[in-house]
Amino acid sequence: MFFRATIAFLVLAILWTGFEIVRMQSRHMAVIKAPYFQILAPENFKTTVVEFIDYNCPHCRSINPVVQEALRQRPDIRYIARPVAVVSAESENIVRFALAAGQAGKFWEVHNALLGINSGREVGELDLRNIAARAGLSYDSLMEDAKSQSITRALENNNAGAQAARLNSVPTFVIGNLVYVPRDDLPTTKELLQIIADTEK
Repeated sequence: MFFRATIAFLVLAILWTGFEIVRMQSRHMAVIKAPYFQILAPENFKTTVVEFIDYNCPHCRSINPVVQEALRQRPDIRYIARPVAVVSAESENIVRFALAAGQAGKFWEVHNALLGINSGREVGELDLRNIAARAGLSYDSLMEDAKSQSITRALENNNAGAQAARLNSVPTFVIGNLVYVPRDDLPTTKELLQIIADTEK
C-alpha cells in the first residue's frame, strides 16, 4: 500500500513539474513574441533583453540612452522593445502611432524620437507630427493606420507580453528569467551591463 502511494505521489510530482515547465515556457514565449519590427536581433545573439516602456514615462525616456549604449557595447544582445499604455489615457494613441510607424518600416526612428522628448512633459500632437515628418511619414496616414485591426492585434500582443511578465510599472526589463524594474535611481550603462552579465552565468 505504501509502495503504491509512493508511486502515485511520484507520478503526480512528475506531472506537476511538467505542467510548471510548460507554463513557464508559455509565459516566456508570450514575453518575447513581438512583431518583427520591434526586434533588434543580431545573427548570433547571446541573450535577449525585453523592455516594456510607455512613451509618456519619464524614467523610460531617461534610461533610453543607457539602453542604447549597452546595446552598442554588447552587439550580441537581442533587444525587443514592447511599448504599452500605462501612464495615461493618451499613451495608447502614442503606442499605436509607433506601431503604425513600425508597419511602415520606421519603428526604431520613431521609437527613439519619442523617447528623446523632454522627460518633463507628455507627448503631444505637434511632437507626433514633427516625428512623422522627420521619419518621412505622413502623420495623417499613420493615425489612420493606427486604428487598423493589425495595429490593434500588435497592441494586444504587447499587452499579453506585459501580462505574462506580470508588469506593474515601466520601464520593466525581462532578461532571461530575471524581471528587473529600475527604481528611482536608474542604472548606469555599466550597471545595466553587469545585470545582464549576471543572468548569463
